[in-house]
Amino acid sequence: TYLLCAVAYRQAKNRSPVHFYADPRYDSAASEDKDPESFLEAFNQRPNNAYLRITGYSPTYQDAPGSVRWRGTSYLVDFTFSLDLSSWVMPEPIARSVQRGQGVATSEVDGQEMNENGVNLADLAELHNFLDPGRSSQ
Repeated sequence: TYLLCAVAYRQAKNRSPVHFYADPRYDSAASEDKDPESFLEAFNQRPNNAYLRITGYSPTYQDAPGSVRWRGTSYLVDFTFSLDLSSWVMPEPIARSVQRGQGVATSEVDGQEMNENGVNLADLAELHNFLDPGRSSQ
């Protein structure tokens, strides 16, 4: 059993420099650093696959073969289709009133102050604390 434990330990030991990564089944985004700039560069991208799935159901008798239960009632699928919205998903333009303050370009969208990447400045402070919790206590 010692040998099995040693092998399992070796396989589980992770020497990767990656700190944050997306679910590899859906995306290959990863960030090796704990700074917000590299985190946002990796994860603040438009999605690769954005779909709107439409499905029509009709009620059927309780637990009919192939039926779907929802809110205590059984339904059969009448039709289903999916629309690819990927080409319609674009970053929102943020350049309404660009200001230069302390070397950082900011703008205001719907009363919220944003940085040049479209990230709310209050959210950016929370992101700093999430990425490096020990930094705020030093």
